[in-house]
Amino acid sequence: MQNYKKFSILVLGYTFLLLGLFFVAFYLYDPIQIFHKPFFREPTFSRETRLQDKGIIDHYDFDSYIIGDSLTQNTPAGYAQYRLGDKWVNITPVGASFYEKFVILDYLFRKKHDVKNIIYGLNVSMVDKSVEQIHFGFLYDKNPLNDIRAYINRKYINCLLSFSKKPKCVGQADLENLTHWMDDPHTLYNLGNYGGWFQGEGIKKEIERLKVAQKKIYHFVSTKNIDDVKEYIQKYVFSLVAQNPKVHFYFLIPVYPTYFYKVSNEEYIARYFKSLRWFVQESTKYPNVKIYGFGNDNYTDDIKNYKDHVHHSMDMNVKQIDAIAEGSHIVNNENIDIYLKNLQDRVQKYNVKPLIDILEKRL
Repeated sequence: MQNYKKFSILVLGYTFLLLGLFFVAFYLYDPIQIFHKPFFREPTFSRETRLQDKGIIDHYDFDSYIIGDSLTQNTPAGYAQYRLGDKWVNITPVGASFYEKFVILDYLFRKKHDVKNIIYGLNVSMVDKSVEQIHFGFLYDKNPLNDIRAYINRKYINCLLSFSKKPKCVGQADLENLTHWMDDPHTLYNLGNYGGWFQGEGIKKEIERLKVAQKKIYHFVSTKNIDDVKEYIQKYVFSLVAQNPKVHFYFLIPVYPTYFYKVSNEEYIARYFKSLRWFVQESTKYPNVKIYGFGNDNYTDDIKNYKDHVHHSMDMNVKQIDAIAEGSHIVNNENIDIYLKNLQDRVQKYNVKPLIDILEKRL
């Protein structure tokens, strides 16, 4: 029995020793900079920004941040710095919900007390109550001891065994272009190539949808209440605005193509318009908020500016930075009704016949 106890203690001791060495090794290696900047290599960054944002926030000297969804991924931080001053970085996670942006920004404001500006991309999903969860959310809670969980998986254990510096382990070096997708060959092929957006039976279905839209009269008026939207946005957007009155929040209304509104579910868009009108009205309570919109710009009519039904070229991201710098394209409580009315009229007048012709040639 005595020997068994000694053996058990020995096994436990070696186990804890090995675990300790394992955690020390991961602390030193730290491929996505959860704990510190790299010790043995140049800084590199993972495109999985839900993982990477913590390291950027904790260890790099920025005071202004860009966050949104796939439409703001191409917003150039370097150009924002040139036009607006201050020190900018884009930390946008692809497809981020309002809840996910809240989790990351809430962490940012807890860690940094010198934040000056936030460029925040809105989107049509403001009418949806997304699931309140975020991948790697434990990185942004108040318990630093569980952060090691990000590395407890086959990928990073394999990377650790060789202290690999390969991009799949430690990411890429270019922080400025970290979130960009404009240089992707697939994007460049599809940009303005409307006929290539659909294949097979998808072509016939799109033609049918366009023919229905061609005859439709648009009103975009919803009689349904949006109390759930108001509660959601108050909780995950305006709460941050209210708690950080010294931070300038620049909200960007998404610049979807006119085509998107033309072929979308009318009630869904009407609910979005209603929510957007409320958002603008509610923003008047906060002097640190400005809202920018390009929905009345001719840019939105030209399908060549888009790679699919919602994603525009990077030149619009540059235009949005210019608008902030110049104080143009501001949407406020005085002009939101006109803004939405003009957008509705633009949708009504939008001619889909050229799009039908493009697709019919592919049949």
